[in-house]
Amino acid sequence: MAEEEQALRSIVRERGWTTMEVFAEAPPHVRTARQRLLQTVSDADIGIVVAASIASFSDSLADFMDVADHLRLSAVRLVLVEDDLDTAVGDGRHLLPALPILRHIAVTFRAEAALVGIGRARSDGVRLGRPPLDPTRKARAAELLRNGIGVRDVARQLSMPQSEVSRIKNRAEEP
Repeated sequence: MAEEEQALRSIVRERGWTTMEVFAEAPPHVRTARQRLLQTVSDADIGIVVAASIASFSDSLADFMDVADHLRLSAVRLVLVEDDLDTAVGDGRHLLPALPILRHIAVTFRAEAALVGIGRARSDGVRLGRPPLDPTRKARAAELLRNGIGVRDVARQLSMPQSEVSRIKNRAEEP
């Protein structure tokens, strides 16, 4: 980490920039450093954020997109040295404006992948959702509810979640 920081400080000096603050944390404090960075970007007059690479800058694509989008909205330039990315020049100029589109694509792919996985699980015979309630306990809960005992008391007596007892009550009241 110290070598990476020294290399970045050297690059910053070579390009004539000024280091305002260094946000370098080892796991598990990386998110804390990133949150401090975003707060500083919001509060201070920062023009450039320099990092070694995307990998050293974020934990995931979604995380990178969140941070980069925050920088874009704050009109802050992002320079990733090892990835040869500078959002103020060349192809890098097009990255930040494209982030909302990329985020939408990533979310769509994740949702589609989840649906495929659910479909595959169902075809393999995997039962999804809540496990079925024991019919005897379910009948006992319905009986207690019909006798005027409240949902909380029924749940406590039968050691059942209140939400399950409420569901039994609501289904009994349906026409």
